[in-house]
Amino acid sequence: MNDIERVRALRDAGQITPEEAERLIGVLSELDETPEGGAVEATGPASPAAAPEAAAPASGAPEPDAADAGSTVADRVRAAAREAAEAARQAAREASSQAREAVAEARQSTTGAAASSTMAPIELAPAGTRWCTVEMTAADLSVVADDIDEPVVEGDEDQKLVVTPTDEGVRVTSERGWSIDRWVGRGAALDVRVRLPRAWGLALDLKAGDADVAGVPYVRGRMLAGDLSVRDAASVDLSKAAGDLAVAFRPTQGRHRISAKAGDVDVRFQPGSDATVEASVSMGDLHAPGFEVDDRMVGAQARGRVGAGNARVEVRLTAGDLSLRAPAKEG
Repeated sequence: MNDIERVRALRDAGQITPEEAERLIGVLSELDETPEGGAVEATGPASPAAAPEAAAPASGAPEPDAADAGSTVADRVRAAAREAAEAARQAAREASSQAREAVAEARQSTTGAAASSTMAPIELAPAGTRWCTVEMTAADLSVVADDIDEPVVEGDEDQKLVVTPTDEGVRVTSERGWSIDRWVGRGAALDVRVRLPRAWGLALDLKAGDADVAGVPYVRGRMLAGDLSVRDAASVDLSKAAGDLAVAFRPTQGRHRISAKAGDVDVRFQPGSDATVEASVSMGDLHAPGFEVDDRMVGAQARGRVGAGNARVEVRLTAGDLSLRAPAKEG
C-alpha cells in the first residue's frame, strides 16, 4: 500500500475528512508528477556507473546539483506528508477515545454528579466569590446575570430540580437521573433557566445538552457532548469533549483555558481585552487574523497579543476548526 492508498484508507475509515484526504493526496500526487526521475532525464540515463560522474563538481555543470537538490526537497516533502498523515491518525484516535470515555462516564453517572476535571484548577475569580454549580446529565441550560441578590432557578415541575446551599454558594441538580434515551437525544432534555447575581461565578458539569451563558463574569467547568456559548465573561476555564464552543470574553489578568476534543471553537476577544494568546489545532483549520499563524499540513498553531498582553490565554483543539478574533483597532 503506497502513501496515497493509505490516505484513502484513512478517509474511507472515517479517521480523516474527505477535505483533509484530498489535501494530502494533492500534495503526494504533485510529488509523483515531479519526481527525481524528471531531473535525472535532463542529465542522461541514471546508471550506477554514471552517477558519480554526474555528481562531480569538476565539470562545472549545474544540472547534477539541481537534481540532487530536487531529490532532497521531494524527499523532505514526502516525509512531511507522511508525518501529517500520522498526525491525522493520532488526532482521530484521541477524539475517538474521548468520545468513548464520555459515553462510559455518562453510563456510570446516576444523578449527574460532578466529576473532577483532568486539568488542574486555576484561580479565575477574587477570593470569596460565590459560585453556582450546575450538575446535569442531559439539559438545555440558559444562565444569565441579573440585578438580583440570590440565584433564581426555574424549570418545569416534572424536572425535579434541586437547589442545595454549599460553602461556595449553591448547587443545582435534578432527581430525574440518567437516561440513555436522553443521552442519545430520543428523550426530552431538562430545560433549566438560571439567573445569577452579577458578581457570581458559574461552574458547569454537563454530560449532554446545550448551554447558553450570558453576562456571568467567571465561568468554569466542562461538557461532554453538546454546544456551549459563553458571552460577556471576564474569566474562563472550559473543557469540552464533543460539540461546538463559542466564547466571547474580556481577559485582563490571570490565566484562562479553553480546551476541546472534537468540534468547532470560536474565541472572540472583546474590547478592553489584555492578553497573550497561544492556540493550536491538531487536525483542522485555524483562522486568526492579526495573530502569528504557523500553518501545517494538518493543523496549525497561533500566538499573539491583545492589548498589553498581561493575561495568559491558552486555546487547544484536537479535531475541528478554530477561530480567534481580536477586537477591531480604534482609529
